Amino acid sequence: MGIFALIKGFFLEGKSSMMIYIVVALAVASVGGYIYLLKSDNKTLAKENKELLGTNTLLGSKLNDTLLINQTNLETLEEIKVQNKQTLENLKAHHIQELKDKIELTKIKEEIHHVKKSDDAIVAPILRDTIYRLQQFQQSRDTNSSNSDKNRETNSTK
Repeated sequence: MGIFALIKGFFLEGKSSMMIYIVVALAVASVGGYIYLLKSDNKTLAKENKELLGTNTLLGSKLNDTLLINQTNLETLEEIKVQNKQTLENLKAHHIQELKDKIELTKIKEEIHHVKKSDDAIVAPILRDTIYRLQQFQQSRDTNSSNSDKNRETNSTK
């Protein structure tokens, strides 16, 4: 006896109507349970989807803020690079001027140490020339330092 014979026996004998009701009830209950399960999963997935969309929106906003901050930082970095370049150029110019001044002062000192006896007197010509040259030197330094100060002020206001 196979399974078909058993099923045929349930349905064809007197108890068949009872068995049909049980099978139909089990089928309806199974389909109803499956539909309930699908709806439950659908509600859970919809809730998770809504939460993820909110998180996605928040992260997108934070990303935009971060990109704006990054752009501002890049612009500031470029300004600092320009300022550093100008400062370096000013320092080089100042250093060159300092070297020229040192050479000039060394020449003046050498002339004082190697003065001729005929030029060495109470108001010796070498002293007069030296004082004059030192005055000229001081005036040129004052002019250069005021120009350097103006350059620094210009660079600091940028």
